[in-house]
Amino acid sequence: YVLGHPSPSDGRAFRGTGQTPGIPDLYAFLPPLKFASPPHGVTLWVEVKRQGGAVRPAQRDFDAQCRAVWQPYVRGTLDDVRAWLTDEGYLR
Repeated sequence: YVLGHPSPSDGRAFRGTGQTPGIPDLYAFLPPLKFASPPHGVTLWVEVKRQGGAVRPAQRDFDAQCRAVWQPYVRGTLDDVRAWLTDEGYLR
């Protein structure tokens, strides 16, 4: 799910919706892995950033909250998301 809405007037694909500061850009539902026991699906929060993009304090706080409860969270580029998916066994 993309947590934003179309905004063609300013040229960006999506912009914030006024939700709580720090909420990431994407929320993904991933299928259970075959080797997980018991099998269970996973959700993944994704904060999209350009290489070297600035991180706001609220985004750091959200990241820390996710880590505190073992909630998967990736902040970075598409390559960072691919690396996480590969490390977790979703991609080869």
